[in-house]
Amino acid sequence: MIERLSRRVSTKPYIESSELRRLPDSTGEAIYGIIMMGNCTLCNSACLRLLGYSDPVELIGKHMHKIMHHTRPDGTPYPSDECRIYLAFRGGEGSHVDDEVVWRADGTSFPVEYWSYPIRDQNVLIGAVVTFVDITERKRAEHALQQSAEMFRQLMENIREIFFLVAPDPPKMVYVSPAYEEVAGRPRLELYDRADAWIDSVYPQDRCHVRSVFEQAMQGVTTAMEYRFSRPD
Repeated sequence: MIERLSRRVSTKPYIESSELRRLPDSTGEAIYGIIMMGNCTLCNSACLRLLGYSDPVELIGKHMHKIMHHTRPDGTPYPSDECRIYLAFRGGEGSHVDDEVVWRADGTSFPVEYWSYPIRDQNVLIGAVVTFVDITERKRAEHALQQSAEMFRQLMENIREIFFLVAPDPPKMVYVSPAYEEVAGRPRLELYDRADAWIDSVYPQDRCHVRSVFEQAMQGVTTAMEYRFSRPD
């Protein structure tokens, strides 16, 4: 009984150590560790896969900045003393960045979001652990959204019809096309101050009906109406 208990106690550190070694490979995030000189001490399978390597020996002991973080997104050199990953052990504080790229073994790059955390041994900084993820799809979606927004803006800026977007509860003007000033003869700014200010330009006899329909629209009802504008002149 004592021998069996002793065996369990003596093997527990090994089991925990083994579990800890497997832990980095159990996550989809790339993980690597570096000492104060910037050399790699460990890397998980996701790190190898994303950077285009097949064996940890290709990275262990190597200067990670020179291997995968040497150049900025615009192609200019990225000096290691400006690297935000190294802020973790230069200043002892973590860093979080999502506007840089890292470089693969084949010389291609991809955008990443990364986190760098300091590693201490008895309150002495000895290095950092870095995690990163590939955000290519996110950047692609953001770019497509920006293009769509720009196309929408150009369309709205050039149509001759009045077009506006209103957020409900309480009504707040989000966008007013430039045609409002040309057709109504009034400044768009007044609509941003008061969403229903455009009703002041409606012909007096039409105002009651227009206000009723506008209130229905603010409740999510699809509406259509015809009315007359009265210009200041």
